[in-house]
Amino acid sequence: MIHARVERLVTRAERRTRLTSSALIAGLISPSTYVSNPTYKAVLQEIESQILQRADWLLEHAASANEAWYCLLADSASEPTELRRHLIRDIAAYRELHHVQGSDPVGPPPSVDHVQLRHHNRLKQRLQDVLRDDASKPLTPDVAPNSLPSKEIVPEAVPYQ
Repeated sequence: MIHARVERLVTRAERRTRLTSSALIAGLISPSTYVSNPTYKAVLQEIESQILQRADWLLEHAASANEAWYCLLADSASEPTELRRHLIRDIAAYRELHHVQGSDPVGPPPSVDHVQLRHHNRLKQRLQDVLRDDASKPLTPDVAPNSLPSKEIVPEAVPYQ
């Protein structure tokens, strides 16, 4: 009961401040933007930097170890983009934070932990958006109509009979 109330309050606060997944640290943690004490701010920014470094390392480790979930995401990409890299990095951080095992990138939805469920749903939505964007892109680059070589179609001469 309390978890549901906290979840609603956090969701409302995020909507009011327009905090999106891309603004979150490793897609999971709210940055410390409203800290008035400069001593705390410096320490918190250092911790945020270390979290991002760890997430980057997790991404590199998943790639070098050819982990199944990483290969699934990497193979589904028509071309690697910075958006996709950030998403995979965030998934790697999520997997470590919540001890996700298996080949599904975000694993099954949790049944009890509401914070993990919110992270899971956010990452699942981002993953679907990226895959949908990839599916909507043409497999070949667009070619402007006037850049095509013009080839006039001339009917073959057919003799009268």
